[in-house]
Amino acid sequence: MKELRNYILLGDSASATKLYYLLKDNGFEVTIAPTPRNADHCCGLCIIFEAQDKEKIAMLAEKNSIKIDRFWEDIVRDDPNRMRFC
Repeated sequence: MKELRNYILLGDSASATKLYYLLKDNGFEVTIAPTPRNADHCCGLCIIFEAQDKEKIAMLAEKNSIKIDRFWEDIVRDDPNRMRFC
């Protein structure tokens, strides 16, 4: 079975950055990253998170008036040759 990665998609980069730091400050394991092309979303930033934290993240975002457009999951598509120059 293919490995899945979980993303938080937001409407703008300011919201993504604000939520990222809020989550980090509250002990969540998150990574800010470029939004995958196949997510078909306008904001260039997303947050990668652990699936078991989804409900807690949604509640924390709502409590802090940060609008999450949607949670999205996709198979991991990392290219092992990316950023290899020799």
